[in-house]
Amino acid sequence: MRTRPLLALAVAVVSASPLAAQSISFDEFGAAPCFYSQGSPLTTAYQASQGVTFGTRSSGNPAYILDQCSNFGVSARSGLNFLAVNSSFTTINPWITFSTPVSSVSIWASANFMRQPFGLNLIGTDVNGNRFADFTFEIVGAGWTRLTYSRPTDEIYGVYIVPPVADQYFYVFDDLSWTRGQTVVPEPSTYALLGTGLVALVAVRRRRA
Repeated sequence: MRTRPLLALAVAVVSASPLAAQSISFDEFGAAPCFYSQGSPLTTAYQASQGVTFGTRSSGNPAYILDQCSNFGVSARSGLNFLAVNSSFTTINPWITFSTPVSSVSIWASANFMRQPFGLNLIGTDVNGNRFADFTFEIVGAGWTRLTYSRPTDEIYGVYIVPPVADQYFYVFDDLSWTRGQTVVPEPSTYALLGTGLVALVAVRRRRA
């Protein structure tokens, strides 16, 4: 009988689709200060709700959430706040880590309007904190530029930022997002095929009865 192979084929014909992206806008906790002296480094504020931790790959404090009134010369991409890096107060290598691995990470970056545009590298890390061989490079200026790093599977446990050389750097980030895993979604034609298989199976059982 061909009923069981037909039914199995109906169940097997599916397509993989990424799950909806999760995101952080840095506005989730309301108003932020204008100055570093009024705030504190961002570390574990999003750990419980999002499984995301902010740290550093080098010396200095992690980046701060500041209001766009902080004289970086750029408005927040969304809302009023952004994640701010100033090498006089913070690391120049902010490191974002995830409690469970992801397959894609993106964050928007903008440089202080008083500096010439420069390049930023977005580098992924594995479960042990070791960097992957590949990385993303983008030229960042006064506008907003999207940095995206991805891998074929859920194997990214973190990403960190590296400017071209150690120097005085002033830049901000906004709208972090990431995608984790894939879900199996049947094609419309699969439902039709599945229905045909079920009808055939019922017919066969009636004949045997």
